[in-house]
Amino acid sequence: MEVLLRRFVAAVERADTTALLAMALSRDEFGWLYYPTSRLGRPPYDLSPELYWYTVDVNGRTGLGRTLQDYGGRPLGFVRYACPTTPSIEGENWIYDPCEVTLVSDAGDTLSTRLFGPIVERHGQFKFLNFASSFD
Repeated sequence: MEVLLRRFVAAVERADTTALLAMALSRDEFGWLYYPTSRLGRPPYDLSPELYWYTVDVNGRTGLGRTLQDYGGRPLGFVRYACPTTPSIEGENWIYDPCEVTLVSDAGDTLSTRLFGPIVERHGQFKFLNFASSFD
C-alpha cells in the first residue's frame, strides 16, 4: 500500500493523469476481479455490473479532476496516510476505506483529507477502486 500511495503522490505532483489512471481498477479488472464479490452487486443492492461501473467511473473521474485542479502540478506536502488496519473482506478482495492523507501547506497549515476512494488489495497487489473522495 505504501508504494501505491507514494506513486499516487508523485503522479499528482506531476499532474500525470495517465499514471494515476493506471493505479485504479480498469473496467475489465472491475468486472472480473471486483464486481463478482462486491456487496453492491449482491442483494439487497443488486446493482448491475454496467450501472455499478458507470457510477465508479464517473465518480472517480470527477474526484480525479478535483484532486488535480486543487493539488496537481505542485508539491503536495505529503506527510502520511491513514487507512483502516482491518480491511473489509469481499471474496479474495480486501477493501481499505476510508483512507486519508495528511498534507502540510507551504504556510505550515495541516490538512487531513480524502483524495481517493477505497483501496483494493488482492493477493498482495494494491489498486484504487477509483479517485472519488467519498463513495458509498
